[in-house]
Amino acid sequence: MNLKYPRFRISVDRGGTFTDVVGDVTFEDGTTHWKTLKLLSCDPQHYPDAPSEGIRRIMRCYIPDVVPARGLIENEYLDEVRMGTTVATNALLEHNGERSVMVLTEGFADILDIRDQARPSIFALHIKKNPVLAECTVEAKERVRIISLKEARSTIPWPKEWIKCGESYIADVVRPLEKDDLRQKLQKAYNDGIRSVGVSLLHSYAYSKHEEEVKEIAKGIGFTNISLSSELMALMKYVPRSTTASVDAYLTPLIFNYIRSFRANFKHNMLGTRLYFMQSDGGLTSADDFFGFRSVLSGPAGGVMGCARCAVQDLGEHVQVVGIDMGGTSTDVSRCDGESVSHIVESEISGIQLHAPQVRVHTVAAGGGSLLKWENGIFCVGPGSAGSHPGPACYGKGGPLTVTDANLVLGHLNTEFFPRVFGLHADEPLHVNAAKALFETLTEKIANDTGKPWTVEEVAHAFVVVANETMCRPIRNITEANGYSCPSHTLAVFGGAGGQHACAIARSLGMARIYFHPLASLLSAVGVSMTDIVQERISSSQIYINQKNAEAAIQEQFRSIATSAKEELQRLGFDDDHIVLEHYLSMRYEGTSTSIMVLLDGTFEDQTVESGESDGAGNLMHRVKANFTHCYEQQFGFLLMKREIMVDAVRVRGRGVQIGKEARARIAQQKQNSAVHQPPYSTRVKLAPRPISTMKTYLSNGWETVNVYIVNADNGPVEGPAVLVGKGTSILLESNSIAYTNDSGSLIIHTSQLIEKISTALHPLHLSIFSHRFMSIAEQMGNALQRTSISTNIKERLDFSCAIFDKNGNLVANAPHIPVHLGAMGAAIRWQREYYGDQWREGEMLLSNHPACGGSHLPDITVMSPFFFRGEVIFYVASRGHHADVGGTTPGSMPPFSKTLQEEGAAIKTVKLIEDGIFQEERIRELLLKPGKCTRMSGCRTLEDSISDLHAQVAANKRGMQLLKELMETYGYEVVQAYMGYIQDLAEASARDALKRVAKFYGTTLPSVDYMDDGSEIRLKIEIDPETGSSCFDFTGTSSQVLNSTNCPTAVVYSAIIYCIRCIVDADIPLNQGCMRPIRVVLERGSILSPDDELPVVAGNVLTSQRVTDVIFTALRAVACSHGCMNNFTMGSSDVAYYETICGGSGAGDGFNGASAVHTHMTNTRMTDPEILETRYPVILRFFRIRRGSGGKGKYKGGDGVVRSFLFLQDLTAVLLTERRVLEPKGLFGGGNGMKGLNMVYVPNEDTAARWSVSPQEMLHDVRRGEWTREEETRSSDGCAVYRARNAGGKNVLAVRCGDILTIHTGGGGGCYPEEAKQENKRGTIHDYGV
Repeated sequence: MNLKYPRFRISVDRGGTFTDVVGDVTFEDGTTHWKTLKLLSCDPQHYPDAPSEGIRRIMRCYIPDVVPARGLIENEYLDEVRMGTTVATNALLEHNGERSVMVLTEGFADILDIRDQARPSIFALHIKKNPVLAECTVEAKERVRIISLKEARSTIPWPKEWIKCGESYIADVVRPLEKDDLRQKLQKAYNDGIRSVGVSLLHSYAYSKHEEEVKEIAKGIGFTNISLSSELMALMKYVPRSTTASVDAYLTPLIFNYIRSFRANFKHNMLGTRLYFMQSDGGLTSADDFFGFRSVLSGPAGGVMGCARCAVQDLGEHVQVVGIDMGGTSTDVSRCDGESVSHIVESEISGIQLHAPQVRVHTVAAGGGSLLKWENGIFCVGPGSAGSHPGPACYGKGGPLTVTDANLVLGHLNTEFFPRVFGLHADEPLHVNAAKALFETLTEKIANDTGKPWTVEEVAHAFVVVANETMCRPIRNITEANGYSCPSHTLAVFGGAGGQHACAIARSLGMARIYFHPLASLLSAVGVSMTDIVQERISSSQIYINQKNAEAAIQEQFRSIATSAKEELQRLGFDDDHIVLEHYLSMRYEGTSTSIMVLLDGTFEDQTVESGESDGAGNLMHRVKANFTHCYEQQFGFLLMKREIMVDAVRVRGRGVQIGKEARARIAQQKQNSAVHQPPYSTRVKLAPRPISTMKTYLSNGWETVNVYIVNADNGPVEGPAVLVGKGTSILLESNSIAYTNDSGSLIIHTSQLIEKISTALHPLHLSIFSHRFMSIAEQMGNALQRTSISTNIKERLDFSCAIFDKNGNLVANAPHIPVHLGAMGAAIRWQREYYGDQWREGEMLLSNHPACGGSHLPDITVMSPFFFRGEVIFYVASRGHHADVGGTTPGSMPPFSKTLQEEGAAIKTVKLIEDGIFQEERIRELLLKPGKCTRMSGCRTLEDSISDLHAQVAANKRGMQLLKELMETYGYEVVQAYMGYIQDLAEASARDALKRVAKFYGTTLPSVDYMDDGSEIRLKIEIDPETGSSCFDFTGTSSQVLNSTNCPTAVVYSAIIYCIRCIVDADIPLNQGCMRPIRVVLERGSILSPDDELPVVAGNVLTSQRVTDVIFTALRAVACSHGCMNNFTMGSSDVAYYETICGGSGAGDGFNGASAVHTHMTNTRMTDPEILETRYPVILRFFRIRRGSGGKGKYKGGDGVVRSFLFLQDLTAVLLTERRVLEPKGLFGGGNGMKGLNMVYVPNEDTAARWSVSPQEMLHDVRRGEWTREEETRSSDGCAVYRARNAGGKNVLAVRCGDILTIHTGGGGGCYPEEAKQENKRGTIHDYGV
């Protein structure tokens, strides 16, 4: 080794557009130097791999005689490489990962397709589900269930099949793994060339033996990658754990291949060079331990860590920072509190649920490369991107218009300081004229559409403003939606494109300070260079903190996983002095699903985990409880005093750090001793710099000549407007802003919030802004409701909606929640307005659920609030949530055979929920319990949950009111009110255009008719004026109201109409009352669509609404019929109630197939996870799979339904409320009908029932010997019939007993056009082994 050569430690961030490289170079005399580099991530004409090319170029700056310009890179002087990469992210988004097979519990082969059953876009008729990553699935014949503590205490002695799993769980091995069967199936996959396998078996978070047995079988066959869900992330929830294992099996081989190819660019295969990769949790790991499921956020994590650590160094350890990393493809938003970075364990990326520790990042499709579009009179930014190749128009490769092009033509970028890496030969500057040419074409179109002249600059400026607002929405969500004040944060900007937008974003959010690190455009790479080596360990748990052995049980789990993390860090070369262990508990209230990750202080680590001693169970667990309640109250605003607190996971984060323990303590003491307020300016007196030039820049008032300054460490105050240029960064300093550099060379901007004065006249730019702001308010209301609720229906199934309304009660904007709610809530508000008149006072909130007053059905409770200004109501906000039970004849308040509304539960036309500022709890309790005073009826069975959820709805409304107040303070009442009207005008114009298109293609008179299963007819005739789009939806001839619950509230009919109109608009416009303006609706009083007030309606909301939707779409020739109902299933007893809706097949349309196993039209609720279901309720989910072949045939096929089967473990009341069990869903344009649904009950014979009545274990013993997942009559091993089949019909109340089975088959969607001759499938065959 030649000592005269420097040593290199290089950090790389490979982004979607650019790759950033930071070199830490140490010379022989001990001096160091930083060298930075930015190059295109994809430039195949000049280099095959950007990270290795960047390393080559950095090293060649110092040792060109050692490192060649081509060929293998000499790594003798390369000590360490650290990398954050989007390789895994891109593979996930582009679906080009490794071929893999998934092993799943028998009966759940389709769980990766079904997932949570929700469709990604509620207004898209062509439902595009994310494809399953695994090429094929294998079902393992095995079954485990987890025994509740209550059942365990009451069962003595324990059956031999029960196995204690640690301190937290007891597993009942219902069916041991059939190894030979599985071996044959996996061998077939292996023979087909697959080498990666993912494994996820039910309840393996607690009992992992079966997964370990699968691993041994796969190893024996020869699989080279085996991803076990129990090893990756042993947490409860089968769907995200399964998708996590699938992601890992899909990505890990790809990552290892990339690592091999990356090493191959260096001599000796990088032997002697340490290679680390950034994980999603913001920690580095060795290349050998870099697995797929931990890699998905590798790129953004570096920026978050860099943001946190650099901000603390420059602004103090208590600074609160919002980081925006604006790259070429998207913008990542994060929040840091000092060096503390928020972590989450469960997330959704590209429609795939993941269980993995990761930094909390909100991503929005508004990067420099985001596409600019003009649609339906609105300026739209994203979500599409130009990528790095061909890139924006100004890259000179024929790319489209993007945000970067807009900034360029506005003079926000100084092209002299951009590298000459553009054009076909990567040696040209940015092409300004190419961007201008495309803008001129678009400007001409906008001028023609609006009837007014526009300049190129006005159009470009409008797009930049919309991009700014798009980025503000996730910032509000990550701060205000989680209880943090946005103005109290510093905006830390990094990424190459952020500087042009920083001042505008900060002003819009009221943030007074902006922070730019000297290497802001490369901060993700800087973050990678500053990050610790991390080992994460997490273990599932089920410990009540007040139980006798709680401390010992937690201590044992911590000791086990902490030892594992510590040993791995020691293997990587860290001694005890350089290892930091952080201990976390994931805690929640019993009966809720929201867990909070609580960081324990050093006391727990020092006294409990390491020494094995404690200061007494009482004191230690009291501190644990205090930490949890403090965090819970801070985040949610209240405590659940009557509920026990549980630990559901323990987590250890081990960090290998560069500074030893004594040095860390000394630094901490020095910080404490010098904890004085830092002055806002540099401690050194600096003179204002001289500008290097001037340039023309377009600002809000037009073109101005501004000074251009180079950012360096000696900059004194610079006042805006100006353009600041630095290393890879161009910053637009707006008026009334001042910038300076501190002693470390970081740029600080202080800005004031400017309230833009706009008129009440319509302007397309402001229409786009207000569209975002109104939607953001509704979204934040929904976030607050979900965050503060506790019930499964609202918290997990997301069966709620939030919206804002104008002074007349017309819907203005909503978050994309439940369609059946949205059109009806306006009717609820209008009824209350008319009823109270001037008596509805400021500060009061009203509650209603009555169908005659705009309600949908009784479990859907609406809370409404007026917004007063100068003594008059000018807006309203409302939230509607499905409560688990409101009393009535059956648990869940959804009786299929109700004859009166009274039988369905508490029917409340109006009551003041908040009066004189007080939540009227006793008043509400009395109303919800009132049905129990009637014969054969019960009051609310889940009263405490309902009261808590009503508090959450109040919190959501308050949040909406606060945000509307802030909007008023910014723009003024007249402007906000005007744009509430303009938003509706836009929706009206879009609806008219859509209806005129229908009339043009299909005629002006469009009849349609369909039937309910009881023969009730729903008849519709649509008349459309082809010139104006005005339409009449005439339901004359619809059957009369019925003495059952399928009567449909009028408000729900309007919901169906407004939903259908919004769907055929097929553009990104807000759903609001404007969609209804062209439409006149004719309903006959006393029909099934306009029933009398006292008649039952529960099925009308969940069944008839879907039939109305199908009738409308059939008339409009938009799409074939869906499976036709929400497939409602309820079970419960006197003290428990569970409700779910089950998905089916969607209808096909002209040019697309229907989707399988998805919710359609008027609902979009999530399905309860199988492991949550089985843990909380006395049932076993036997299987949940797609009902193959149930979709209608045709040129375009209808989607398939599902089959879902329950085995009951105790006596319960089960309620079925379903449709399409008699009549099939109809096809469109000659397409085939979908298959109708079927509900089957399997009851044991008399002898069997007598034996099973003794114990569920006796029943499971018999079922264990039979075929576990067969749908027909089940027989025991001696051939005797154990079960006999019964058709339960479409609607029924079942008194199920322990051992009974209920199987629900949902319908398929209709096909479109007659079926054509079969063609050879040229896309290849996907095998489904063993299913």
